[in-house]
This record gives sequence, structure tokens and C-alpha cells, in this order.
Amino acid sequence: MGGSGYVQIGSDQTVISGNGTASVSWTGLDAAKNYEWYAEITDTLKTATPPSRSFTTASATNYTATFNGNGSDNGSMNPQTASVATNLTSNGFTRTGYSFVDWTTAANGSGTHYANGASYPFTSSVTLYAQWAAVSQTLTFDSNGGSAVGAINQPFGSAVSAPTVPTKTGYTFGGWYNEVSLTTLHTFDTMGLSTTLYAKWTANSYTITFDSNGGSVVAAITQPFGSAVSAPTAPTKTGYTFGGWYSDAGLTTPTPSHHAG
Repeated sequence: MGGSGYVQIGSDQTVISGNGTASVSWTGLDAAKNYEWYAEITDTLKTATPPSRSFTTASATNYTATFNGNGSDNGSMNPQTASVATNLTSNGFTRTGYSFVDWTTAANGSGTHYANGASYPFTSSVTLYAQWAAVSQTLTFDSNGGSAVGAINQPFGSAVSAPTVPTKTGYTFGGWYNEVSLTTLHTFDTMGLSTTLYAKWTANSYTITFDSNGGSVVAAITQPFGSAVSAPTAPTKTGYTFGGWYSDAGLTTPTPSHHAG
């Protein structure tokens, strides 16, 4: 039986020594615990059982895992301390435009990798660095009545260039804007989060000139494309009645008078 507060070691070990000394050892003992053992000594003449002996195992050593977000822009994690193999605390960091991959012992990802929540031996202290993968984002384009422009799909943070400029009859393209209200001109440099961009257009100015075919002179009209336009004062020609304006010299197609362009 073990003494008060002691645990008796139950496994037997046979030790043979020819010089009168012997040593024994045990594995798998709990840390910071009292143990009792005894030896039965046998030679060719007799068997003797000396008094039992006791010892106390050393206290367990705690080690700490420190978590580094490695570029994260949100979240935090407390260090984790243990003395035996333990599952790592689940990742608590986030990074805009990226998804968490795993932990490594080197910031550049070249060290030993540990999955989220994986077991760590806690035989030494360590700093674990989060590893991230850029998530694909999409730029879509609303050409506001112009020609269609295909979407751009690229990883967050990658270099991105503006698409081919759209076209719109009677207008000059004025750039891509972040809002429907066309307030902030978008800068194409690196891929941001998925969003829609909006085209801005400026109406071109066009001029209507008038050939009065021998009548009085009529001044030209210059206005932005698509703006409302009124017919000029009718010209006069002695002996003739004005019959309207036509868009061809053969006078076969009457000209509408509601919009410029």
C-alpha cells in the first residue's frame, strides 16, 4: 500500500546488476504528484524486501502560444498557455478582402503550419502568425446608356486597370465614378472590394446650319446633343412662301425640330 498522499507504482521492473548497484526508471508519470515504490532484492541465498521509498515528480512546465494577426485589420486573441498537447484557440482575427488559411511559425509562411484549432504540443513557447489568401472581387460597370462593359474579376489587392472606354452617340466619356450621383472619380490601381462603377457622359455640342435656298440669311444654332431645340425664325424670299426645313438637298425629308443632334 502507498503511504498517506502517495500513489504506489504498480508496474514491475526486473533489474540485474553485477556490481551491487542498480537503477530503475518509470515513464508516463503525472507531474507534481507523490509516488511510492519498493524493491525486492533476490540473490542465490535469499530474498529481501527493503522498506519502500517515495518521490515527487516535478511540476509541469507551462508554455505559451502567442497569436499574431499578421496584417489583420480587426479582431484580437489572448495568448494560450498549457503544459500538454492542447487544441489551439480558434482564430479571432479578420482581414478585409482576405480569408484565413492557417497558422505558421514564420510571418512569411515558411515555418511549420497549424490548421485552425489544431493540436499544438506545448513543449515550447511559440508565436503563430496568421496566413491569409486574397478573395476574388468583382468590378461591374453601369455605362449609363453607353456601350456594354464586361465585369472585372480579380483577387483583392491585385493590380487592376481600367476597362476599354465605352461609347455613346453624341457624348464624350467622362470617367468611372463610385456613386450613382457621379461624385467621386474612381482610381484604378489595386483591386478593392466588389462594387459597381458608373459612367459619366458630357454631351457634345453640335451646330445646325441653314441654307435658305435664296431666302434671307438664317443664323446657325449651336447646342449640346440631345437638348431641346426650336426652329429659327422663318426666312423670307420675295414671291415665295416658306415651306419648312429639310435635311436633304432634294427636299424629301422634313427635319424634326425638337432636339439637337
